[in-house]
Amino acid sequence: MVQKDNLYTYLDNIHNLAIHLFKGEEFVTELLATHGVSAEAQPLVKELILSLQSLIVFLKDKESLGVYIDSHDPKFTFKLESNGHGHSRILILPENFNDLKKVLSGNCQLTKFSPPENIPYTSLIDFKNKQAYEILNDIFNQSYQMDTYFVFKDEYDFLLIHKLPGSDDDLKLEEFVKNNIFDLDNADKFQFLSSKKVSFQCNCSKERFIQRIKSLSNKQELINEAPLEIKCDYCKKEYSLSAKDLTD
Repeated sequence: MVQKDNLYTYLDNIHNLAIHLFKGEEFVTELLATHGVSAEAQPLVKELILSLQSLIVFLKDKESLGVYIDSHDPKFTFKLESNGHGHSRILILPENFNDLKKVLSGNCQLTKFSPPENIPYTSLIDFKNKQAYEILNDIFNQSYQMDTYFVFKDEYDFLLIHKLPGSDDDLKLEEFVKNNIFDLDNADKFQFLSSKKVSFQCNCSKERFIQRIKSLSNKQELINEAPLEIKCDYCKKEYSLSAKDLTD
């Protein structure tokens, strides 16, 4: 089956704006099922996935990004790792998360890798009683320092609009978005620029887990307990590691 693109970029030539449309139903549904998120908790987790996944539009081909949310109320960990090719993987803990709260309190760490630079860009943001899109706004304001507006187009889609150099400084994006209909098929108003496929891909492997265990200071204890049954926290794939695997 041919996978269709689901992230589209347009240019508003009149107002000098970049507009990104992400159609995320297939992507989000797969992640919610993989992590066993309860129906009650899905609105919060779905908003987190869609909001933070929007950051992929600013990645170049060789760049990658990690967004790590550590919430203490409710107790919840969320990690998003994406690259400029559109590949993403997400970790959600605890498993089968089912908290009913729609706001989070904790901190968010953003790490961006831009080869050939060896040192990644990192920022840490504290938040209290905030929804997913509000955390995203904090990231844009404090880390990217961009004039950007994010809005859910419907249950699984989002629009991300940001100003380009030379745009009107007096243009208020929130007001502009609320007062306009974005018919992106209207070629007279919007110029299509590009599209890509954003998909869930995990780079875990048996070899990676073997090397990780071999690097641990207590590896001999683990070898003595072999065979080890290990499950990837991102894709839930299971691996069985024998003592021979860990000593070869």
